[in-house]
Formats: sequence, C-alpha cells, structure tokens
Amino acid sequence: MKSDLLIYACALSRIFASKCAVSRQLAEYGDIGDFFDMSREQLLEILPTGSNYVDSILDPQILEWANKEIEWTRKYGIDVIYIKDERYPKRLKECPDAPLVLYYKGNADLNAEKILSVVGTRQASIYGKDCCRKIIERLSRQVIKPLIVSGLAYGIDATAHRSAIEFGLPTVGVMATGLNEIYPHAHKELAKEIVEKGGLLTDFPSGTTPFKGNFVRRNRIIAGIADATLLVESFSKGGGIITASLANSYSRELFAVPGRITDLSFEGCNRLIGANMASIVKDVSTIGKILKWDSKDEIISNNTIFGELDNEVKIKIMEFLKLHTFVSVENLLSLTSLSLEEVSLNLLEMEMDGLIRSVQGNKYTT
Repeated sequence: MKSDLLIYACALSRIFASKCAVSRQLAEYGDIGDFFDMSREQLLEILPTGSNYVDSILDPQILEWANKEIEWTRKYGIDVIYIKDERYPKRLKECPDAPLVLYYKGNADLNAEKILSVVGTRQASIYGKDCCRKIIERLSRQVIKPLIVSGLAYGIDATAHRSAIEFGLPTVGVMATGLNEIYPHAHKELAKEIVEKGGLLTDFPSGTTPFKGNFVRRNRIIAGIADATLLVESFSKGGGIITASLANSYSRELFAVPGRITDLSFEGCNRLIGANMASIVKDVSTIGKILKWDSKDEIISNNTIFGELDNEVKIKIMEFLKLHTFVSVENLLSLTSLSLEEVSLNLLEMEMDGLIRSVQGNKYTT
C-alpha cells in the first residue's frame, strides 16, 4: 500500500512540478490514487482550468514512469518522503509552495531541533569563507548541535558543508538536480562526504539535469527547511539574495554578515542589514539570542566569530594600540609591512569582535 501511495505521489509531483500548491490541495482530498481512476469529466470538475494536467493524469505512461522511479530509489537506497509522512520536514511543510515529494539519501534528521541554512555567493572572498567557517566552528560548540543546510554550490555553500563536516555538525545539501546528477561535478567527493555526515535532498526526480530555473526553485527548500537563513556574502543579485527573500517571505529569521561598503560581494548583505530585513552578525551570539539558542546551551563563553587574536598581524596591531592612543591605517601599514587589503581585513575582523573601534575617520583605538 505504501509503495502504491509513493507511486501516485511521484506521479502527481511530476505533473504539478511548477504548481506545488495544487498538488498539496489534491493531497487533502484523501486517497490520491483515486485521481488516476477518475474520468476526464470528474477530473475537470476538480481541475476546471487544467485540461493539460488532466491529460497528464489520464496518460498511463505517467504511472509507468512513477513505478520505475520508485524501483530506482529502492535500488540506490533513496527515501521518498511524501508530504503527509511524519519524516517530512515540518518547517518546510508550513510553506505554501512546499513540494509534494522529497527524495532523500542520508541519515540526518530533517526535523532536527536546530536547523540553520547558510548561503552566499559562488565567488566568495577569503574573508567571506573565513567568516563562514568560524561561525560554524562556534556553532559546533553548542550542546545541541544544529543541522547546517546549504546548496552544494561553489563558494559559500561548499565552505558551509566542509566546515560542518570539519567541526562535527550534520549537514544537508539541497540539490537542483536529481540525486543521480551531482552538480557541480567537481563536488562529487564532497557529496559523498555529505551523505555520510548528513544527507542530500531534492524534489527533482532522477534524470533531472542542471537548469537555471531549477536553482531558483530549490532555494525555497533551503529557506523553508530551516529556523533561519544566514547570508554570509552576496552581491546585490544572486541565489543567496533569492534565498534570503524567500526566508523573509516565510517569516523566518534572517541574518547577514556585514562587509566593507566598497566590497561589491557584500552589497547584498549590507542592503539587507540597512533595510532592517536581516540581523547583523557581529558574533555568533546574535544567532543564538534571536533564535533562543541560549547561552546556557553553550559549552564556551567566547562567542565571537573570530575568537581571540588568532594571527601575528592582530597581535602586532593590539600591541601597537596599547602604546598609542590612536593609530591610523598608514601607521599600521608601516608597522606590519603588509598590503592595505591585509591590514583592512584584520582591522575589520577585530572591530567586529569588539576588540577595537574606529574613531576620527581612519584611526583606531582599543
């Protein structure tokens, strides 16, 4: 019986792939298998403006395809999760455009107590990747470890997955293809690690290849499955901004890492912060406080993103500041013999950690 249900569910999910709200309404009728026994007239009463959909339901090939799809999932140990299944992500189920069916391979709990989606640009900077890694490292020190969700793409996505694996957090990659088509291909080994440490998830059936529109569609799962979304680094346009907008539309918490106003790759983050759409992330306690992931649940008391002085440049800067009331960027360039970019990066990190503050334009003090 369960097998038949999943066959019908896969068939309806494919037919109404771009009309998830309709397929969810059909699921509320009762036995979804009944739709495939109805006449054209009966179906038109239910779908009066969807004659094309009616033709698809009446086409015997759709159930033949769905039967083969279920056989394929069994062969490769893939779970097909119907929207009425208790394993279906409860947070995602709250979203009006949640898919009827999810394909899942992995062992992570999709209804974990804490879930954070982490997204950002594929063209991530060293600073953006560093922020991502260190935020996740701090989150890993919580007693109840959060599930980290991202999109398996280059840049921030890959950094989020790899950081979660590195620090012992479960991680789920949401794909814009079928589970038999890892994209980008360069992330096949990463995908294998993710399956072992968490899971791969998609609403696309087998054989679905990369298509631009699919990436936009999969973002709703990334935004909907989590308690909150963290935008680490983003240009003014891109997938990260789309996911952030979806999270906002679902009334989920949204966080963004700030960047320098001259960095185009942080323009999206800065705009969301400036519009009060996202909470600024100065340290990881911001996420914990707003989501009520309380400090009493923390193993450590130091919640800063960057921790203490973690490199020689920062140590030299702090030592110099102890000897002088105010220090300019020019003074620091002369002191460290580093480039303007390297000095600026360390100053920004230290300022975000509350170790120093800027005064009188380009001068700093403790």
